[in-house]
Amino acid sequence: MNDMAANCFKDKWMDDSMPNPHQIEMCQQRMQNRHMGVFYRNLVNVRESNRYKYQDCVVSAGNNMEKAVFCVRDYLTGIDADNVTLKATVEEKCSKYF
Repeated sequence: MNDMAANCFKDKWMDDSMPNPHQIEMCQQRMQNRHMGVFYRNLVNVRESNRYKYQDCVVSAGNNMEKAVFCVRDYLTGIDADNVTLKATVEEKCSKYF
């Protein structure tokens, strides 16, 4: 937040005669990516992997309800494991924020 406030709200972009909200929005996105980019990139990779496994399991289960329940249980277990992985990755690469 401090980085965003210091870099994104410059006087030349905040002038009432010629405001530039697009420049401010782009700056905010850059700041967010700078600080949270590692988390978001890993979130997408880890979650998609687990989701594909779940989808394959559901397709192979077909109409068998018992197998489908196991797919859901495995998916939830996978999400818990993903959370641990994400936490470890963020702590390793972004330790200056903790």
